[in-house]
This record gives sequence, structure tokens and C-alpha cells, in this order.
Amino acid sequence: MVIEIGSVSLVIRPQVVWRRFAVGDNDYCYLSLFDHEVERRVASLAQCIRERQFMPNDIRALGFCLEPTDTMIVVSRDDVIGWKGGACAIPVYWQPNGEQIIITTCLPHPSESGLSRHGLIASFAVVGAALQNDQNLILQSPVAGWTKLRRGAVTRWTGRGRNFRCAEAAIDFAEAPLLEHLLHYDGIVEELRNQIQLFGESQVNAGLTVFELSGGIDSTLTAWGVRRQGERPLGISISFPFYEFRFEEGIQIETAKALDADREEVDGRKLYAYAPQERRLSLDEPAIICMIAKREETLARIARNAGANTILVGEGGDQLLSEHLLQPMRVSDQIDRSVMRARGCLALENVMREMHAAPVDYLNRSTLNFSYDARLTTAIKERWKVTTRTPFTDLGMTMCGIAYAKWCASHGFNPGKKIMVDAFADILPEAILRRHGKVSWEGVYARTYVANEDSLSKEFESCYEALEDIGFDVPWLLRRVRALGRLDATEYGYDDREVMGAHAIAYWLNEKGISKRVDCNWVD
Repeated sequence: MVIEIGSVSLVIRPQVVWRRFAVGDNDYCYLSLFDHEVERRVASLAQCIRERQFMPNDIRALGFCLEPTDTMIVVSRDDVIGWKGGACAIPVYWQPNGEQIIITTCLPHPSESGLSRHGLIASFAVVGAALQNDQNLILQSPVAGWTKLRRGAVTRWTGRGRNFRCAEAAIDFAEAPLLEHLLHYDGIVEELRNQIQLFGESQVNAGLTVFELSGGIDSTLTAWGVRRQGERPLGISISFPFYEFRFEEGIQIETAKALDADREEVDGRKLYAYAPQERRLSLDEPAIICMIAKREETLARIARNAGANTILVGEGGDQLLSEHLLQPMRVSDQIDRSVMRARGCLALENVMREMHAAPVDYLNRSTLNFSYDARLTTAIKERWKVTTRTPFTDLGMTMCGIAYAKWCASHGFNPGKKIMVDAFADILPEAILRRHGKVSWEGVYARTYVANEDSLSKEFESCYEALEDIGFDVPWLLRRVRALGRLDATEYGYDDREVMGAHAIAYWLNEKGISKRVDCNWVD
């Protein structure tokens, strides 16, 4: 669908729900993935705009009122402003077009506009350079001519034609004002309980839901918030018959009983990373999260077969409440240059320099850019008509995380899940309260390469020529895959960072039908 709003031509894909409203002389368009929640979100934001009478110089303050998972575009008399939340999974890109700005939530196929090596190498580099899921430091998309709308930022476009200008500012929640009760530990505890209840209330009209029954605190509280509204969700447990997981089934069963939920068990060995799919998910750009596409697709299929529209997860809870939210990430340089041939190395060095020169504001965890990678959500909704939902990217929960981080910093404590236990000790099953910590997943990651070495190698071989044209040394990648399969190198995120980044590109190329040199329409 194409919406014309003054100087903006806005292209909205079917999976994105939108609402348009006006305040004064300004025309707003709100974008979200959550159909049954969008009315409440729009009403809340519109009320915030009217009550606080936001003016153009308040654009960052308005960002603190936007749900971090959503995007909003406003067209005024003199300029265009776009807000994109730091946890937003909606793909948004833009390009100037004469007197207009085209903003789209769906990139054209690369055959229409051409491919950008720079954009693809940026997709690869973020894995090894900043452990960032999305190349939020570099805004060139893999399709030529399109620029990414930066997450956790407000972008302002001014002028037209040759006088066109673009400027950005970070939406950093560390700078957002805190309510009085969030200045105290007990107040944060109480607000966490309130936010889980509000989340449950927001899902009343969602219909049947399924939830990831892992036996963890975050996913359990997510399901509990919905359960207390009278809904009886179906729990899905991904199980592994390994020694280190020997206690997990008991915890999951006790959690299901506490929630009065049915439990369906899925063999995790069939859902390892890189497990082949019969039909690939369509992504607008490479994303390392595609490595678990089989797992996400399986959960979506179970949900759809059960008649559910929503999958509840606890994703983002660790990043919000267990990490040092006020400490920035750092751009490092851990990429093994052997993964690239000479020309590719030169391009990679240019990308690395650009990353180091990028605005440091977008390395702040408090922009929520590092919450978790939800970019499969749009593709899953497109394929299976179900939406993945977590409370730990909601605006209210974000402010709890920021308040907790500031409280810990002022008292010399490290953030941790103790606050969740303090807040929900009367709710969490005893099995969860007794557990001493999460199971280490290193063994699962190692077994991933043993099980899927062949399919991973085929992924690279299928687009061998295209990868070479980008600059990759494909034989080196294949040797590294074999080494991982032999368990010669097994440290997740270190030994396999090059494989993860290159796999994201290969998956994307193969889904787009770009495998041979003749398929590549390079513009740089």
C-alpha cells in the first residue's frame, strides 16, 4: 500500500499495521507489527503529543513516548521527521526522489535497483566488530540507492531537491526523565509487577496464544501475565536429551503446572542453528538471526496449527535487566582477515573505518539497539500470520530497566535477575526459584556444527560465485565449517563469527536467487 502524505510517499507492506492521525498542522503515521494493540498505542502517543504540546525542537523527547518496537513518521509544513524505536523489527528504508521522500517498509528486489557490496560487507562486519545484530552504525542497505532508517534514532529531513538535508539524534533512554517511584528499589519492584500485569491486559484481545515454555524467569512471567487474564496458553518446550539438560524437563513440567498450561515438547536436535528449511523466509537484508529460522518457523507452525495468533517469548529480559544498560558496546576488530581475498579485505577495512567513525551514541545499550534481534518477526508474520511478542521491549518495561541500571550504578551493584525474584517470588514456581543458573548452551552450539556441517557448506557452495564477487574466500569458509564440524574450534561467537556473518549473506543471496556472477548487478 502506498500512502501519500504531503512530500512523503510511504510504502507499507501488508504485515505492518498503520494508523494516521493529525495534531495541529502535523500529519502523523504510526507503524507497528501488533494489530490488536495499535489503537491503544496510537491513542496514548497522540494524547502525549497533545498534552505536552511537542514542538519540532522536542523531537527527542517525543521519542521517549514512542513504543521502542514501533516507528512513526510526521510530515509538517517545513520538514519530515521519522522516529524508529531501538527495538523495532520493522524494516524501514528511504531515498530522496526529486521533491519527494520515499519511505518504504519493503526493499525492492536487488534486480530492480542493483546490489551494494558495501551494504553486504557491512552486514557481515557487524558480527565481528560490535556483536551487533543489525548494522545500525552503517546505513547503506544491500540494495543500491536505499538508506536504512536508523534504529533508536529520530531522523529529520529538510529541504527539497538539491537543498535536501538529513540529520539524526539518538533516542537514548538514559536521558529520559524517571518518575519519582522509579528512583527507589521498592518502586522499581512494584512497577515491574505492574508492567507484567499491563502486558497481560494488552493481550486480552489477542485470542489464543502459545508461549515458549523454557522454564526461565522471563518467559514464565510473560505467560503468567496473560494467564491471569483468563487465557490458557499452550507451552512449547524445546528439549535436548543431553546430560547438561537433565534437570530442565522437571523445571518445565512444574512451570506448566503452575501456569495450568498444556505442554508440547519439541526435539531441539531438529532445530539446531543452520538446520535446512524447505522454504526460506524472505528478509529485506542479511541478518544473522536467520541461523535459527528453522526453529522460529517450527514454533510458528505449531502456533498456527493450534489456532493461535501470537507467540509469547521472554526475549530481551536479560539484556534489559541483567546487562550493564548504561555501559556502551565497543567496536572491536576480531574478524579473521583470511575470510576475505585481497579486494574483499580492502572493502572490509573501509567498512571498519566507517564503523569506528560512526556516532558513538548508537553504541549505547540504553538506546535499546542491542535488546535482541527480532527481524524474523516480520517474515514469520508474513508466512504464518502469527506475531512474536515479548513484554521486555515495552516502553514501561524499558523505563524499569533504565531505573534499575541507574539504581545499581548509584549503589555499586551489578545488574542481575535478583530484582525479578524479589518482584515475583510469590508467583514463580519453586523449581525456578531453586535453580542455580541457566544451562550453558556451549554444548548445543558445538553440536550444531556436527549436525549441520553439510547443509552449512551447501549454503556457501550454492552461491559460491556471488560470495567470491563480494570478496569472500569461499574455500576458507568451507575449511572453517569443517573445522567446526570436527570440534577443532567450538567457542560460539569467537571461532564461528566469520561463519555466522557469511551465512547471513549466503542465506539472503540464495533466497533472492542470486548465486552466479551473472545474477549480480553491482553498483559499487
